[in-house]
Amino acid sequence: MESQGIIKAPFSGTIRTRTHEISDYVGSGETIFAITNEDSKKIRIYLSDAQLQLVKLGQKVSVEVPYHAPLSGRISFISPTAMFTPKSVQTEELRPDLIYEVNVEVEDKEHVLRFGQAITVYLKGQAPDRTVKAG
Repeated sequence: MESQGIIKAPFSGTIRTRTHEISDYVGSGETIFAITNEDSKKIRIYLSDAQLQLVKLGQKVSVEVPYHAPLSGRISFISPTAMFTPKSVQTEELRPDLIYEVNVEVEDKEHVLRFGQAITVYLKGQAPDRTVKAG
């Protein structure tokens, strides 16, 4: 019955947070570790209403990382609601200031991206040679 004390992750990664100590009682479904998938990373960007018109789910983007060749990614989530301004306060003047959360998944086999790192995401627009900088 040694296997009852073994914890197996669904993927290879790095432990970022340990929420329990050795010999702590842990209930079913409780979080023990927060694990980071080192090969695939998710970048959260925020787009204005005008920029949002240029993106769609699954769209390919270019991620520029300082001192490294650009990485390729794809749009994996687009928030259906705006952030930071409640709808009850919304006026014509405030509408351009609304932003939307968009997630970009990036394959990072060389482990270039770091948490909190400043990066730039280029969205490829529908028109030829039209790109929009986000981030």
